[in-house]
Amino acid sequence: MSELGESGCLVQEVVAVNVVAHRKDRLDRPDALVAYRRVADAALADVDLGATLTAVARNACELLGVDRCSVFMRDGRSPTRFRGYAAHAAEGVDIVPRMVCGVQADRMTAEIVAGRRPIFVRDAPHDGRPVRSAMRRLDVRAILGVPMIAGDEVIGLLFLDQAGANHTFTDEDQSDVAGYANLCAHTVAQVQRLAGLETTVGTLTRNVATLKRVTAIDARFATLVETAPNVEEITTLLAELTGLPSAMHTAESEPVWSVIAEGLRMSGGFPLDPEVAGDPMVGAELSAIAAGGSAIVGPYRHCGLVHRTLVAPVTVAGVRWGYASVVECQRRFTTADKAAVERAAHTMAVAFSYRPSVAAGPPHALAADDGVDAPGLEGLGLSLAGVAGELPRLVCLIHRRDGRPWTCEDPSELEEAFDRAYGSVRSIVMPDGDRGVALVAEQDRRVAPDLFVERTRVAIAAVLQDYREPGLVAAISPVVQDVDDVSRAYTECRQLMRCRIELCPPDAPPLAASDLGVGRLLLGSSDARAMDRYVEAVLAPLLKDDSRHRMLLTTLHVFLESARSPRQAGRMLNVHENTIRYRLARITDLLRLNIATDLGDQLTAQVALLIMRLQGRLPGVNVLGNLESDVPLSQRNVLLGARHNPTSEGV
Repeated sequence: MSELGESGCLVQEVVAVNVVAHRKDRLDRPDALVAYRRVADAALADVDLGATLTAVARNACELLGVDRCSVFMRDGRSPTRFRGYAAHAAEGVDIVPRMVCGVQADRMTAEIVAGRRPIFVRDAPHDGRPVRSAMRRLDVRAILGVPMIAGDEVIGLLFLDQAGANHTFTDEDQSDVAGYANLCAHTVAQVQRLAGLETTVGTLTRNVATLKRVTAIDARFATLVETAPNVEEITTLLAELTGLPSAMHTAESEPVWSVIAEGLRMSGGFPLDPEVAGDPMVGAELSAIAAGGSAIVGPYRHCGLVHRTLVAPVTVAGVRWGYASVVECQRRFTTADKAAVERAAHTMAVAFSYRPSVAAGPPHALAADDGVDAPGLEGLGLSLAGVAGELPRLVCLIHRRDGRPWTCEDPSELEEAFDRAYGSVRSIVMPDGDRGVALVAEQDRRVAPDLFVERTRVAIAAVLQDYREPGLVAAISPVVQDVDDVSRAYTECRQLMRCRIELCPPDAPPLAASDLGVGRLLLGSSDARAMDRYVEAVLAPLLKDDSRHRMLLTTLHVFLESARSPRQAGRMLNVHENTIRYRLARITDLLRLNIATDLGDQLTAQVALLIMRLQGRLPGVNVLGNLESDVPLSQRNVLLGARHNPTSEGV
């Protein structure tokens, strides 16, 4: 029996409907019903497409009293091309999966599909409709081809014959087997769908395991960051998490540190070793890697790079300082390896904000290549000279919505506009290379950090609404506690800006780090299409456009954002907590995720909901996570407050 709990029930429903349809078609021969019932029993016993199609072929032979039947299913790439899947015969069964019908010379298949009725060929070796060479090779004298019709589509074909004999298929035989084939077609279509669901569940299970692994990697690097690590500690942790040779190089190919675990054998060098990085092909691939991402480089044996190498750039305040890399050795790369090397590069960049000498020497110049002053670590430090170092502050980036370059002619104008909109707060605006501007604001002493972020969001939105340059968007970092941490906030803000540009609707308000929650660990290096596919894989059963499914989506979001408390979620939606529990049970059945108690399943759903929210697709919830005004007043609440003030109530 399939692991999908409802598989048997679904097939039973199809069987019942098909039997009624059979009776309506007045197929009154009991042999046809008995044959179909055997196929249905096989589908109920094991939701396996191959086993079901073999049962279809076997019972078709028994129905018509012949010894051979082959089943061909439609190739997804063409409505008139079919591939062999199963057969019933004394010998030669293995050849069917290698056969294809519907080719140009196969006029019989074309006639069956066009007419949607059985075709009986009495003299197969000499008739021009079947492929004559195949008929002679398989010793087919007379053959009956039958369409399997589900809905309005021919999803498969049955071919029946008596080996080496001119068997006559009467009109009654053709009528019976046509009805039998159509009944089987509906069951086969259902089995195909359920088999696809099982594949999807297996994929999601693997994805959740990967997500947990990636989350554990992020946690290890987050813990390391708190200790102000040096390059040796970062590289050693990368090697420990991946089990692969790991290294850190500067952008000028100067080796900084490398770790090769005992027992690993690595031929050749790292891609950033001077003798390797000087190769034009290697240099071109390294230059093409986007900030915050990673790519596989090589192999290029002509220059000594004999292994594939996963490389992530270390980007400090928009300027490429160097690279983190791991070498593929004794196994293939995984998603966890990609996450580890990207987090190592990010941690290396963050480490600069604690200890500029982390690279075992003075940091390289961080000015942009085009001569435009980039904020950089040194630039931010100089600009903030004279500002009390112990005061918390945040970074806000302002870029074009389409991601194209933009240079602000007068940054001081934006600075003054922000000060007016906020109401007397100390801030500095400076160019962010050719991408836009970076604003660094001291925390308002009168408010808590969370409220400071929200007030900054409102002020920036007001400034951009009235500013003469259209199409600008903003991203706001977390509040950092020391002037030396501003570069770390800038790096995180760059990732937020990528999410803002790729995910959010054009009219969405400025995006803050607190809006992403756990998604900050995952979304900063993902592309929009991959995230759309993730949402579809996780939430597909809830994405139907009707009020019932929209209500379930909203309930799931509110439950996860209210400390996983049915009581708290019930208060926010103005319903009884048992109603929330009933809805969660329904959601669990639809998604096959244990939303109520399993932390991994909750994380899976929460990331998918976060993507939908940022895209403006989550029903009744705006981009910031608040219930929208079209929800009844009694059901409205500010989810942001629920996130910052979770109840201690258990689920």
